[in-house]
Amino acid sequence: MQQLLIETQQSYYEYVVKIQSASQKIANLLKRYELEQAFRLIADLSEGINWIVTVEQHIQENNYIINSRTSEVIEHLHYLNELIERKDIDTLSQFFEHKFAPLFASSSEWIFKKVQN
Repeated sequence: MQQLLIETQQSYYEYVVKIQSASQKIANLLKRYELEQAFRLIADLSEGINWIVTVEQHIQENNYIINSRTSEVIEHLHYLNELIERKDIDTLSQFFEHKFAPLFASSSEWIFKKVQN
């Protein structure tokens, strides 16, 4: 079980550090109105966010804590959905560049720590 936790944490770390650049890539695609590719990446990112939230929950159940910003990410998802529904491409691009990407600027510091039982 311990090995699985370590491997999952490593996968988590490898993924979250990529989200900032992926968000910037989405913003750039939206600016160029390359919408099919942008929305494909948004869908992938959405699945990834769901995965990191699930990982955090499961690892915390095993007596770990993490100082991440996923609660802020989740708060931003409602606004993201609104922008997508309104098809507000320009604001969506700005959102990814100026709101969403910065949430992950400190992701290399999102480290799990074991809590004493």
